Order: sequence, then C-alpha cells, then structure tokens
Amino acid sequence: MGSIIILVPMFLAIWFFFLRPQQRKVRAQQELLANLEVADEVLTSGGIYGRITDFDEGTVFLEVADGVEMKITRESIAHKIVYADWDDAADDTDDDDVADAADEVADGETSDRDA
Repeated sequence: MGSIIILVPMFLAIWFFFLRPQQRKVRAQQELLANLEVADEVLTSGGIYGRITDFDEGTVFLEVADGVEMKITRESIAHKIVYADWDDAADDTDDDDVADAADEVADGETSDRDA
C-alpha cells in the first residue's frame, strides 16, 4: 500500500515534466504541417531552406534555388520561416540611443569596438 502512495505522485511528476511537454511539441508540429501552403518558406530537418512549390499527398516539392526543386516528405519539414517585418524592426530601436551614439562619435569618444 505504501509503495502505491509513492508511485502515483512519481507517475504524475513524470507525466507533468516529460510527457506533457512532448505531447505539446507533437501537437504543434502536426499543426504546422497541416497549415503549410504553397510559397511558404521552410527549413527541413536536414537543414535545407526552400520555398514550397506544390503538394502531392504526403510529398512536398521544395524549390531550393532558381530552377532546382526537391521532392521531400511532409514530415521532413521542421520549421516555417517567418521573417521580421522591416518596419517592425525599425520601430524597436530607440531613436534616443541612436542619437546619443552619434553624439559620442561626433565628440571624439571611442566606442566599445575601438578597444
């Protein structure tokens, strides 16, 4: 009876810390593969970047260079590549920091790269 009291919390801990996160990863990967569309840029599990040109059941046709197309399995796709919008990246920089850095250079102060 005492061992059952110990085993139940151990099983719950293993499920919570190991099995549950793995299930989330599997679900996220399945969702990614289900939502792929033509012209999406992807990264394969083999490290190849390309753009999807067509689908055929479980097969994906991937353009890796101009006129060069590969045929891979849908499950080989590891990530969908999403590029940050240039305008969003520009908004993230603080204009005061840029102005301060320009003033320091104009005043003859050295930067960290000069050392």
